[in-house]
Amino acid sequence: MTWIDYIIFALYFLGVLGIGFYFFRKNESREDYYVGGRRISATHVGMSIVATDVGGGFSIGLGGLGFAMGLSGSWLLFTGLVGAWLCAVVMVPRIKGLDIEHGLLTYPDFLRLRYGKAVAAVAAVISGVGYLGFTSAQVLAGAKLAAGSVFADVTWADPLKISLYLMAGVILIYTVLGGLKAVIYTDTLQWIILLAGLSLFGLPFAYREVGGWAGMSEALPASFFRLNNVSWVRIINWFVTIIPIWFVAMTLYQRIFACRGVKEAKRAFFIAGLLEYPVMAFLGVTLGMMARVVFPEAEAEMAMPMLLGEALPAGIAGIVIAAYFSAIMSTADSCLIASSANWVNDIIGQFGLRLSMRRFMLLSQGVTLVVGVSALLLASAFDTVLDLILHAYAFMVSGLLVPTLGAYFWKRSRAEAALVSMLGGGGLTLYLTFAELQLPMGLDPSLFGIGLSLALFAGVSLLFRQKTKQSPDTIEKLGESLIQHGKGSDRVYLMKLAPSEASTIVERIERLAEAEDYGKILCKVPSSAVSAFVEAGYRKEAKIPSFFNGRTDLVFMSRFRRAARSRVSEEQRTAIDRALKVGERKRDSVTVHPQASCRIRLLHESDTPHLAKLYRDVFPSYPFPIFDECYLCETMATHIRYFGAFDDGQLVAASSAETDPEARNAEMTDFATHPNHRRKGLAIQLLLAMEADMRARDFATSYTIARAVSIGMNAAFARCGYQFGGTLINNTQIAGRIESMNVWHKTLIGTDRP
Repeated sequence: MTWIDYIIFALYFLGVLGIGFYFFRKNESREDYYVGGRRISATHVGMSIVATDVGGGFSIGLGGLGFAMGLSGSWLLFTGLVGAWLCAVVMVPRIKGLDIEHGLLTYPDFLRLRYGKAVAAVAAVISGVGYLGFTSAQVLAGAKLAAGSVFADVTWADPLKISLYLMAGVILIYTVLGGLKAVIYTDTLQWIILLAGLSLFGLPFAYREVGGWAGMSEALPASFFRLNNVSWVRIINWFVTIIPIWFVAMTLYQRIFACRGVKEAKRAFFIAGLLEYPVMAFLGVTLGMMARVVFPEAEAEMAMPMLLGEALPAGIAGIVIAAYFSAIMSTADSCLIASSANWVNDIIGQFGLRLSMRRFMLLSQGVTLVVGVSALLLASAFDTVLDLILHAYAFMVSGLLVPTLGAYFWKRSRAEAALVSMLGGGGLTLYLTFAELQLPMGLDPSLFGIGLSLALFAGVSLLFRQKTKQSPDTIEKLGESLIQHGKGSDRVYLMKLAPSEASTIVERIERLAEAEDYGKILCKVPSSAVSAFVEAGYRKEAKIPSFFNGRTDLVFMSRFRRAARSRVSEEQRTAIDRALKVGERKRDSVTVHPQASCRIRLLHESDTPHLAKLYRDVFPSYPFPIFDECYLCETMATHIRYFGAFDDGQLVAASSAETDPEARNAEMTDFATHPNHRRKGLAIQLLLAMEADMRARDFATSYTIARAVSIGMNAAFARCGYQFGGTLINNTQIAGRIESMNVWHKTLIGTDRP
């Protein structure tokens, strides 16, 4: 490289760092830092996906494959096309829908929804360690590129070692400055420059350097120009280790969350697939083939950087080499942010820390620094970039793939099974990798790890199939008052206060909560009893006006026995606020278009087998025993009126009105819609049918306690004229986790009964 190249190289880096610094200063929240504010276009996200996935690691690795086997090395990135398009069709619609509803930040956030905190924590550790390996690969890739180009003439020390420490330092500085916005927008710039540099400058000048087609065909074996110069075992190993990573890669989940909606996210993955194959695949291996012509004795992954430094004229070399460095950095900073998010959000954040934005940024930067230094040490222990990437892929895939697919597609999936399969699959792959055992037919260790993970996951899930649904909490009398309590929701819930026990119930509930070590106490009490609870340290969370017989108000009073139970994370608060804002926008705009084959009716005892099955299909867990046909029959005969929506004779949605005839109110609850029949307005149709039934029975007030982050349910009640009454923080165990709940209420009959 000439002095002109060094100047261009330096100016280019200053420009890229300037973009990163600009967006760093624009970060205002955790969502900005980790998911780009959820407002980034499909084109930018698509280029960022391919820049992160291919980056410098696969770019250098592709050159090495072209050097070693010719065009057949392009099959490596064909796996990227398959993985990206599979994700666009299978995964993106599901995960983006959950993100819209729950405001997810990380991949373990998704597993936390399905399996709970323990599984999410283990997944975070596996993901965090895996991305430590990816970061190491990028540091090593950058060091090899620098050693073969920028520092090729250094004689006073090992060029690779100098490059290794320099690349680690540069990547760390850039990553500490940038959040995901900076990463994605610089990725776009870097990818455009990389493609333009290789296709417009690198390829033509290298082609001239090797003597054109005649020089290549004379110097390279004929097999290098075919696509079958690779063993089927190696292709299987690539497919097994690379395609599944698209379903568990933290960096990809972050980019799904960064998109505005489902359509944008799908489009981004389609764009990424095409850019990987055929565009980058054949560019990379062709340059590797040319490098073998010029430097046949060089180490495979060092040859392409050496060729670019030799073949490109002054000025052009600086641009192309800088573009390669940028590609490496784009992957490295993405991996560092992913690993940082795993440790900060999914592990440290679960301890209930309440941090200001400044302290959060400092914590993230500190964790990033630790990960970066660890990556440098790991990179020093490996010789080839591709080996390091594939080891990291194998470790993550063998531990995370099966539980993730189970979370998407198998209702019987168990948290215990997910935990065992993660540890078993990942552990076996690590053992086989580092024990260097001779495996049958040369298959990759991850294939055996995935096999063990699948066996453990299926076996444990089926072993516990009779316990798939968590036992509901106990409903019983405490004196004359009605309570619910249990470890499911980790609370005592005073459902109905006997008037004669207003002065004594607090002490009884406190004794029960202390004996069972429950985290929360929630009490539904008339406004006349509020003062006794306030004196005992309780606080108001929600209110329903005219609850009792159309006259007396109801107040939800609560006390948190553990401080962590009272806290709501920034992302949870954002998701709750988002659901309320959407609801307010849709207020009183109810428009129902019944499906032609859909019929709403009151359910009877003969319907309970189908009703219980529907609830089992929809909810992994529930605070009341609605999976039990006997419970449904018993409550149907006493105080709960169940309604169902039928499509061609099949029960596809249901709800219930839990009535209190004496107080003339009803709770509209237990809404469930089969996944194949959602987004058809069935919840609103059921709600309107129940309201009509309650009015006919002279009920004055209806209310509900809805999942606070569910945009659909909150919007449905707002559209039907319900008023927001407050949020019950970390209140109910539903769908596999303890969630906050919103209280909504509506006056059905305006006149009081004497």
